[in-house]
Amino acid sequence: KEIGWYSAAYGIVSATIIPGALISRSFAPVLSKFFKESKERLQKAWDKQMETMILLAVPLVVGGIVLSQRIIDSFYPLSFSPSILAFQILIIMAGLIFLYRPFMDILIASNHQKKIFWISLFGALANVVLNLMLIPKYSLYGAAFAAVITYAVIFSLSFICAVKLGLISFSWSASFLTFIVAFIASFLMYLLIREPTIY
Repeated sequence: KEIGWYSAAYGIVSATIIPGALISRSFAPVLSKFFKESKERLQKAWDKQMETMILLAVPLVVGGIVLSQRIIDSFYPLSFSPSILAFQILIIMAGLIFLYRPFMDILIASNHQKKIFWISLFGALANVVLNLMLIPKYSLYGAAFAAVITYAVIFSLSFICAVKLGLISFSWSASFLTFIVAFIASFLMYLLIREPTIY
């Protein structure tokens, strides 16, 4: 039962990741080109990708959490209600995937695939350990938390690598401003979708 509930939530969350993957692929050739040609243009392209991902990730997470019950109920019978909390946890994972992609993409564009391999390997090992620790105690929610922590680790490591290698200059102020704009938009969205007629 627990595997079925978890798979139900994970399947829908996996579909929400597709737009991020498509955007990431569209930026990849540009980043590779500018890496060879112009550091300034590379930075601008990367900044635009990061901004886009933040503007997508925040409403995705907020909307997913707010509408989780409606989403699960639309796809599955009432017996799948335990999937709702799992979905709320896993949608945070989706947001983290959106956010780490620009850092992974710049590592690929700059031929640092070995670092991506080690980051991914560490993430996979961390996921196994976290699953062994959390699933026996928290069941499917433990698996969901393990996934979120794993992608938080991958995000952190890819961020550290990209910045330490000097591949990009990360602007905290610009990113913070983008997050604020995304949160305001998400709050307005929340006010709108909680109206009974729209909900």
